[in-house]
Amino acid sequence: MELLNAPFRLESDEEQLIRTRLRPPCKGDPVKLMNAATICQLLNGGHIGHPLSSRKVAAAMRKLGFPDCHTRRGTFFRVFEIPYGSIQSALAAEVSEEESVTE
Repeated sequence: MELLNAPFRLESDEEQLIRTRLRPPCKGDPVKLMNAATICQLLNGGHIGHPLSSRKVAAAMRKLGFPDCHTRRGTFFRVFEIPYGSIQSALAAEVSEEESVTE
């Protein structure tokens, strides 16, 4: 049922922002450990008052399949931060992958 409803599913703002700036690490990528609050600050760009919450960001990170690790200091996600210069090419590759899957 989920596969049939996938074309009609709307992504949340958090998911869209996460996809533009972060991706799960591949083998050999430099990995950063970031908690949900730090990711929230990264996505906000330092602006106060944007309607992102760390709970929604953490839920979106889990939904998108980012690996997490639990420590006594909290939950941290393993992420690869996409460099600013390659964000457009990463988004274009993601769109082409989605189009090839739907065909």
